[in-house]
Amino acid sequence: MVAASLYRSLALGRQKGPLSPSQQKPSAGLLYLNMGLGVAVLLLSGGMAALGTGPALA
Repeated sequence: MVAASLYRSLALGRQKGPLSPSQQKPSAGLLYLNMGLGVAVLLLSGGMAALGTGPALA
């Protein structure tokens, strides 16, 4: 996630004006990739926490 964020900020550069259409597409793709990775981390963390609690007492 950090790598995708750094690549997005460094490869596309920090411009004062709006991004050109040729730069908007990769920027949006990297943003969605980062969001997807974040959701995957949350789901995996929740799953691992649920598995680590052990059996429920009935």
